[in-house]
Amino acid sequence: MNAPADLRRRGAAVTVDGLHKAYGSVRAVDGVDLDVGAGEFVALLGPSGSGKTTILMSIAGFETPDRGRIRIGGSDVTDLPPARRDIGMVFQRYALFPHMTVGENIAFPLKMRKITGTAAAEKVEAALAMVRLAGYGGRRIGQLSGGQQQRVALARALVYDPPLLLMDEPLGALDKNLREEMQLEIKRLQRQLGTTVVYVTHDQAEALTMADRIAVMRDGLIQQYAPPRAIYEYPANAFVAGFVGETNFIPGRLARSGSGWCFRADGTQAAIDIPTTDGLADGAAAQLVVRPQHVAVTPGRGGPGLPGTIEDTIYGGGTLACVVRLAPGLAVTARLGADDSPSLLPGMPVTLSWAMERARVFPL
Repeated sequence: MNAPADLRRRGAAVTVDGLHKAYGSVRAVDGVDLDVGAGEFVALLGPSGSGKTTILMSIAGFETPDRGRIRIGGSDVTDLPPARRDIGMVFQRYALFPHMTVGENIAFPLKMRKITGTAAAEKVEAALAMVRLAGYGGRRIGQLSGGQQQRVALARALVYDPPLLLMDEPLGALDKNLREEMQLEIKRLQRQLGTTVVYVTHDQAEALTMADRIAVMRDGLIQQYAPPRAIYEYPANAFVAGFVGETNFIPGRLARSGSGWCFRADGTQAAIDIPTTDGLADGAAAQLVVRPQHVAVTPGRGGPGLPGTIEDTIYGGGTLACVVRLAPGLAVTARLGADDSPSLLPGMPVTLSWAMERARVFPL
């Protein structure tokens, strides 16, 4: 459906330059640069303490950076209070007023901006329709489900047409099925309205599903900033590879192989070709990273690849996780189609292989 005329907009670009923020001796953000295009959906993804929420709160104006500048729509807002930044914000706990009706909650930011009467009522009704809650304006917050409350919080953040929407783990309190439904709903609205969104999450699947670009964070620094497919298929380092998606880490050493390079896993004699050494030298200790779904399992030994023995198979509905022991203390998981692997059984000798371009090699 098309957005009402007064809700159509284009988002504002956001630029963060050299952001530093420390709490005592802890550097929460350590010199971060971040650019968010107008109308883009960017996820800040990382574990607790990585700095993602500090960046979001600095953009919102609730944190004052020690150094660095923040621009929204080309204007420097570093020293402006939150109320003057023209942004919408959705928190994990929604922060709805239980003593107000749904409509009164949504109208609250309009009231703060001295928008009342017919103009406010029209905006509230448009916002309710936008989040598919038309007719719910007179209900109390306690009468709503968790997903409906999340929609009210979203409508309240969007009702005054902000060009930038900041979201701090807004789906964390929802169950899995509802969370997945709301991920699609939020993305639908963002595309419909063209609003710029900066979204904090520690859920990798959520970031991959929703974002145009993901900034993967660790220890106050951005480790990689790229579209979801690039983050997943071409991680910049071992941390990104391990944090985003299921991953096998195989320790070993590099060796020259004719005009190219190969990798020899620790505890094995077999070697497998690799696409690049990333500047590592012959004989250097390294770890090979490969996603389970890229690993092929061939019964028997002797072909190209790494020999091993099936240790376990785990049925997962449409997939079968096949755990293969390569050496003492070293196992690799292959994730196969359940219908394509009925003959794979524990104790069976097999050979593991993958397309050379699917593997990444990082220093150990």
